[in-house]
Amino acid sequence: PELLPFAVKIKRIKPSAKVFFDSHENYAHDIEEKSYIPFFLRPVIARIYNAYERYAVGKMDAVIAATPAIRKHFRNLGAYSIDINNYPFEDEFSQLGSCDDKKYDVAYIGAISRIRGVRFLVDACVIQPEKRMIMAGTIENRDFENELRGRPGWSNVEYIGQVDRRKIQEVLSSSRVAAVTF
Repeated sequence: PELLPFAVKIKRIKPSAKVFFDSHENYAHDIEEKSYIPFFLRPVIARIYNAYERYAVGKMDAVIAATPAIRKHFRNLGAYSIDINNYPFEDEFSQLGSCDDKKYDVAYIGAISRIRGVRFLVDACVIQPEKRMIMAGTIENRDFENELRGRPGWSNVEYIGQVDRRKIQEVLSSSRVAAVTF
């Protein structure tokens, strides 16, 4: 979203340029969840951002959304929007094999943040200590990472950071289930 002003400027300078906004989140909604913004300011900032976003995407040729819900949000703002879903393809599951011989019980792949409920997955690892979870993605910030690493369930988590699509297929193939908590 911080690039929207540049996108608007590009369209102003060169109206024939094709400009797309690739949005993976409903940012106005996300602002209301940001703990680093004082609680009383969140709705005000979200409304201001929403108004600017409406103006800016009206100048774009299209918005590419990561989910149907985000696509709908932008269509409601009057923008032409399509969704290119951000999840594995069905054929990536063709080599999964039996659940009995998996290295991990649970896989979590994606943004690792408070709003996604990842802390609860880590906490659940304490319930059955013999269970293993693999986690791939970028952690929201250093404070949240330290909080996760300090939880008792973290000892049952293998954190591998941001990975490519090939590694995601490998992670899924070595896990019994994948958790989606958002």
